[in-house]
Amino acid sequence: MQSQSSSQYLFSCKVYSSKMLTKVLSVLLLAKRDSTCQVQVSNDGLKFIVDLEDKSFQATASLKSEVFNDFRCSQPLRFALNLSHLVESLNLYGASASLSTAVVMSYPGQDNTLVLSLMEGDKLTECSLRTGRTETQLDMNFGAYPTGCKMTLRSEVLKEILTDFDGFSQNVEIAVTPQGLYLAGRGAAGELHTEVPAGKHDNPYMHFECAREARFEYITSHLLLAVKALDRGSAEKTSVKMNSEGMLSIQHVIRSVEQGPSCTAELICLPLVADDMI
Repeated sequence: MQSQSSSQYLFSCKVYSSKMLTKVLSVLLLAKRDSTCQVQVSNDGLKFIVDLEDKSFQATASLKSEVFNDFRCSQPLRFALNLSHLVESLNLYGASASLSTAVVMSYPGQDNTLVLSLMEGDKLTECSLRTGRTETQLDMNFGAYPTGCKMTLRSEVLKEILTDFDGFSQNVEIAVTPQGLYLAGRGAAGELHTEVPAGKHDNPYMHFECAREARFEYITSHLLLAVKALDRGSAEKTSVKMNSEGMLSIQHVIRSVEQGPSCTAELICLPLVADDMI
């Protein structure tokens, strides 16, 4: 819709296909309803950040400015937004129509409203989403500590590994050594051990590096949230990193169309400490 000049907005962007936005933002829907996120806008692009209430899990979607067909930002912005409502609005014409639905997002800065304009064929719909003040964000500064383990692997491999622990154990121990990745869980049915060795002929890793062996335990439900994106087949590869404090970073590379621009969704899990372990 932007019959009006985009220069009147503090921020505006346009993308010719809403599929990319819905794909990456759906990864952040940690709750079924009323999932709130923090939105950060700069000349570099957009960031959407969601924290779990227990303060041990954070999800961030990063969309660089070059992902958009047009991107304008007159000043840095930060506001809170109901992410569930945003994704529902992007899917207003149906998920199957998202590839051909153009989207314009604009923020006038006058009434704390994010304006969303959807255009598909001769249809035009405008949605106004109320924004609010941001609360204190979790300081998940993964890079503040040395990273001893890094790997990139096929996304479907990680999904298969972690879903094996769904309903089996409340916690999963993850160990990384120069020989590979090892996971273990203990539940009412017994014990479950999975290993993904590095250096095999059918190596699932695109990259594997372990400068320092590490072993930490995580809540199973958090790990499953971290691979939620893979349920839709939207990620093509996944990077896994573990720092010296046990913070686990799982980063998905997501594309809306083949050879198109990519976006990233990073999900960070904090490890369990002795008092948390069940």
